[in-house]
Amino acid sequence: MADAVSDFVNQQHRDPDSPYATNRLASRVGVLALVYPAVAVQLGTEVMTALSQAYAAHYDSPHWDINRYGEQFPQLLVAQQYGARASHYDWQALAALAKVEYQLCELYYAESLSVEQLFSMNMSHLEDATEPVPVDLRGWPPGWLESLVQHHPLMDAIPSALHQRTGVLLRCNFRFVALAMPDDRGER
Repeated sequence: MADAVSDFVNQQHRDPDSPYATNRLASRVGVLALVYPAVAVQLGTEVMTALSQAYAAHYDSPHWDINRYGEQFPQLLVAQQYGARASHYDWQALAALAKVEYQLCELYYAESLSVEQLFSMNMSHLEDATEPVPVDLRGWPPGWLESLVQHHPLMDAIPSALHQRTGVLLRCNFRFVALAMPDDRGER
């Protein structure tokens, strides 16, 4: 019985004429808008929808959880610099923004650190924390950091020291936190 169910599911998944193909495509397009809300605002609804549909038609999810869909979407954005709308957007900057948005998705689903790890990182007061993820925010146009905070409801305010710098993101107390890294001169 299990083999029969598995064969049916696999057939539905591979068959583009399957009645479920449209549902899968629509789900993937919808998830991309949720994973990349700041990118969607920068692109506008029409362009974001078109790119999401193209991506969803060609990329399956390697994860069982649909909420983690879209890891290669930043590469699709970079490739647009050679397309018809090459001069309409800063595709490299949009890809950098998308990378950070996907990192937020990864952090949301990351496992929490153990109590021992929290103590070793001097974060014993945090109930829930993940390993810090380095991010490079240099070259982002003005206002994009604020857009990131505005469109990700679990994102805490970004410190002004993080503008045009490298830093780290982590999840703690079930919110995303951005921390600035000291620059080469040792400033904070």
